[in-house]
Amino acid sequence: MDAPVLAEHASVLLQQLERMRAVEELTDVVLLAEGTPFHCHKVVLSAFSPYFQAMFTCGLKETRGGEVPLRDTPAQSLKLLLDYMYRAELPLSNDNIQGVAAAAFLLHVDGAFRLCQSHMEARMDPSNCVGLYHWARDLGATSLADCAFRFLCQHFAQVCEEEEVLELDAQSLGDLLGSDDLNISEEQVVLELVLRFDRSEENSWVELCSAAHRDMYALGLLGDCLFMIGGQMKTRNHYVITDSVERWSLKRGGSWLSFAPLPLPLACHSVVSLKEHLYVLGGWTPQHQPDDEPDKLSNRMFQFDPSKDRWTERARMKYSRYRCGTAILNGEIYILGGIGCNGEDIGQSRRCLSSVEIYNADTDTWRAGPTLPMALLSLRTNASNLAAVDGKLYLCGYYKGAGRHEIITKEILELDPADNVWTVVERRAAMHDSYDVCLVANLNPRDLITP
Repeated sequence: MDAPVLAEHASVLLQQLERMRAVEELTDVVLLAEGTPFHCHKVVLSAFSPYFQAMFTCGLKETRGGEVPLRDTPAQSLKLLLDYMYRAELPLSNDNIQGVAAAAFLLHVDGAFRLCQSHMEARMDPSNCVGLYHWARDLGATSLADCAFRFLCQHFAQVCEEEEVLELDAQSLGDLLGSDDLNISEEQVVLELVLRFDRSEENSWVELCSAAHRDMYALGLLGDCLFMIGGQMKTRNHYVITDSVERWSLKRGGSWLSFAPLPLPLACHSVVSLKEHLYVLGGWTPQHQPDDEPDKLSNRMFQFDPSKDRWTERARMKYSRYRCGTAILNGEIYILGGIGCNGEDIGQSRRCLSSVEIYNADTDTWRAGPTLPMALLSLRTNASNLAAVDGKLYLCGYYKGAGRHEIITKEILELDPADNVWTVVERRAAMHDSYDVCLVANLNPRDLITP
């Protein structure tokens, strides 16, 4: 088939697909963005996006009803991406470029993202390259971030004249100044930038308080008070696990104040706040007998009442565990995964857990929750990779297996208590390569602004 015939054939196919989309003929999926429905064909979406191809072929429950909500995609950006797929058109402007690029990157519409990247690179200048570098790095678009960084190096003198350069973090500034590609004729420019950066940092960070250094502690928040609970401290050239509890007021400031100590020393434990109380769960505590193991896992839970400055032991968990996830959902405490053993730790073997336990504070009872799809543990001993959002639990990033050499995953699991089943909702979440994870009030928020 010669080129003119092939071009005509492709044009007819595009025109017919666009016509069918317009009249909703043979469409088999509805994409929802900001409440706006977009009737589409799965085969077209899958042809342009491996994200949609995986979604429609791996049996995710979200696709069974024919509607797929895209919580992180603006409706206008999705409309432009669909026009790109069905019409081979992508009109880009300074007003829409960032929203379209972010949507194309997250939905893996690679052809559209390449056009966005070319548009951004062609319009890069000393006044916007720093913002573009931060935006691309946070998004995970390493190729675009590298391009912006090279532009920074090549136009360093001009970039230094812009206030935006002070938005670089210390690590990025160090990488920039240490780059072999840095284009500079006078060392004075570097010195002036460093001095400006130091003054900016001094104005940005103020030491509010200080406490004795420790690690593997837990932080709990009640009202406007922050509690630092337990952890490991270094005294007289050796490390000890502490039962110390200190409080700092976010409103009143001042220094850390000591409160009633934990009933036993703990490290690598979890803490949640519920109904004006703190709950400390699991962790490990040192042994005191010479023949014992160096540490003992805990299946105990302690409740702290700040009004009475008193700790009370509550019902014990079925499993002793640490490196687990904890969250509050519908007024109940969920604890899941981690490394542990069945019952009180009396020396039995430990393993990576898939169990989920749910605590009801009104009845002081535990019950079994929906088992995880696989045994897993959190990325860090105090990682925040489990949270409740809109009445559901989300678990983001974890180890499959009990060793650091085991598989690290960037999946996001969702638990809808109505179904009581864990579902994989994202298999390649945008996550920093250090695998530190924090889930907050909104899942994956992206209030992006133009560089």
